[in-house]
Amino acid sequence: MGKWLSFIVPVYNAEAYLAECIDSMLRQDMPANKYEIILFDDGSTDRSREIADDYARRHPDIIRVFSHANAGVAETRNAAIKQAQGEYIWFVDSDDKIAENILSTMYRQITHDDLDILSFNIARFSRANQWKYTNLHETPVGIGIQFYIQHSYNIESVNKIFRKSIFTDHNLSFKLRMAEDAELMPLCCFHANRVKTIDICAYYYRINENSLTHTTTPKDWSEQNLLCLESHIDYMATHTPHRYWMRVLVNDIRMIFWQTTTARTDARFHKNMLRRLRADLQKALKHMPKALNRDLLILSISAMSPHFALSIYQMLKKIQVFISSLKKKIKH
Repeated sequence: MGKWLSFIVPVYNAEAYLAECIDSMLRQDMPANKYEIILFDDGSTDRSREIADDYARRHPDIIRVFSHANAGVAETRNAAIKQAQGEYIWFVDSDDKIAENILSTMYRQITHDDLDILSFNIARFSRANQWKYTNLHETPVGIGIQFYIQHSYNIESVNKIFRKSIFTDHNLSFKLRMAEDAELMPLCCFHANRVKTIDICAYYYRINENSLTHTTTPKDWSEQNLLCLESHIDYMATHTPHRYWMRVLVNDIRMIFWQTTTARTDARFHKNMLRRLRADLQKALKHMPKALNRDLLILSISAMSPHFALSIYQMLKKIQVFISSLKKKIKH
């Protein structure tokens, strides 16, 4: 009999936190024969592999260790999916941890409703503080498309348990060096028939100033966000046209505009990025269904003049900030 769940943990130079991460997955209210922990070393140069091997020797019924030359988190997750024996998979970053004794709750939720994806809340923590990061409320079972439309901001992979066949049956994989979750989650939701959210903080995200997220330049993030949009356009072109893709691309544009307005990039890079965005959206509109709605209007304006669309976005953000500030003053 196979495992119910596979934890997938990409490991790269995580010796400071890896033991805490593994311990959290071992402290569970589920028999060892029901789940496994895959520690996949991504060419670490510190003691991470040694720590992983030591845990595997002490817990051979649960922990398996693999390794390859440094390839990044996306390729490491992809390689681990191929090794996973579980019907479901849960991605965990090696400097984070999960709630103790949570697996029986997850098991009951997933098996009772025969879910493709179960989503839950994230708490962020540092040495001094801990706070709820996402604010997802309990939902009934629904299709993945509707889940994304309602929670498009919730693009993390770590706060979801996936049926593995979503990846294997539809040839889905992580592709980007960064923004890999933002690129893949809309595709997973597109193919998921049964999705549910529970209001439980089950994942704990560590604020780590040395992580890739905190050491990446604005140019890199802008480039990756644009690659994310281009990937979605390519996927949309080879699958059933659906209004869903309008919403996906609009959210991609918001991410690109947000990065543009909050990060400092040189004028030439900024101009080239908007020129590329315009060409991408003109290509995308050829595959859009004929349905007049707000998303199509945003896409059309952005395709005609991304500069104008960006100006509107900046104006709306200023109005939003002003209204928020006004509400605070009235309250006090």
